[in-house]
Amino acid sequence: MLNFDDSSSSYSSDSSYSSASKSPKRAKKQPSATGLEFNRGGKQPLSYDIKIINGQTDQNQLIPFKYNGQPQAPWQRYLDSLQNNWHPVEISMSQDIAAWKQDHLNEAEKHLVMWNLGYLVSADSLVANNVILGIYEHITSPEARQYYARQIFEEALHTHSYQHIIESLGLDGEDHAMFNKYRTIDSIADKAEWNLDFTKALTDQAVIPGSIDANRLLIEDLVAFLVFEGLYFWCAFAHIFCLARNGKMVNTAEQYQYIMRDENQHFQHALWMLNQIKKEYPKLWNAKTEQRARAIINEAVELERAYAIDCMPDGGVSGLPVKTYIQYVEYIANVRCVQLGLKPLFKVSEDPMPWMDEMVNIRKEKNFFETRVTDYRAGGSLEGTW
Repeated sequence: MLNFDDSSSSYSSDSSYSSASKSPKRAKKQPSATGLEFNRGGKQPLSYDIKIINGQTDQNQLIPFKYNGQPQAPWQRYLDSLQNNWHPVEISMSQDIAAWKQDHLNEAEKHLVMWNLGYLVSADSLVANNVILGIYEHITSPEARQYYARQIFEEALHTHSYQHIIESLGLDGEDHAMFNKYRTIDSIADKAEWNLDFTKALTDQAVIPGSIDANRLLIEDLVAFLVFEGLYFWCAFAHIFCLARNGKMVNTAEQYQYIMRDENQHFQHALWMLNQIKKEYPKLWNAKTEQRARAIINEAVELERAYAIDCMPDGGVSGLPVKTYIQYVEYIANVRCVQLGLKPLFKVSEDPMPWMDEMVNIRKEKNFFETRVTDYRAGGSLEGTW
């Protein structure tokens, strides 16, 4: 049986039989991150003993806090997220409906919108399943789990938002083909399958929470998750934001602004989680791990390049040439590398689409789409640092 040694981040074999007497010993219970273990009369956990992963304290007890008070700690992020409530149907789609029906968009712009929604309408479900079925089981911090529970709701809300946009624009035909594009369009299916591979690896029944393999796969999954939220979604939002700058798809862009604020928090949480794992178990983040993380990011960029060419085959979208967009993807990939403490992968050093920064960092002021105030946090504004 594998027992995690917290002091050395290594594992040792523990035979279930004594070699001296050959008499059977009662096997030690393998600690896991399920939260289903129960010890009647057990002692109250100490905050010192709580860990992000590999912890052996009761995951059902939120108190005592271990990380509260730290910058971007999960509990504070959870409290902040409770004030981010919004509902997709509260955002009028009337302008976009009229523009779509009256052919205010050219063929390239319509193509971009169709591919964009065809990807995003299932993407948040992939992320939610990754958290529910994969990540959650391996996390032993009740605080981190609390925020993940809220995040799962937000992912469902985003899926609702994309569905609402599709229905509003009349793109949901009798065959519901828009909702199946993630399986019928190769460049979209490739990204979905890439994401699912990480989820399936982490949820394999042979992977025991707290084992060497589990820790390695969890880190890989968190890196891929960070890329999914902080690169794939980030760049997908740029499609619609660019159209909105040209006075088109302004209602859809407003929906995306709300989603982007949520996704930014999801990304920041994943980054905090990885940094905390590095801090608690420094031997898990070594040269080999860094090499694998860079490979994951590079794989994601390759897939996004192919998707970009499918989305914008002939150009035709003012302000969003394919070449510029791909440079932006590479630029964001470099930013993510730096945030993970990795060397940049690509030669792009300057932001080729600086107008996107307006969308990321916009706060309480009215946005440039001239719709309504986008700050939905009560009594303040949500930081947009990325």
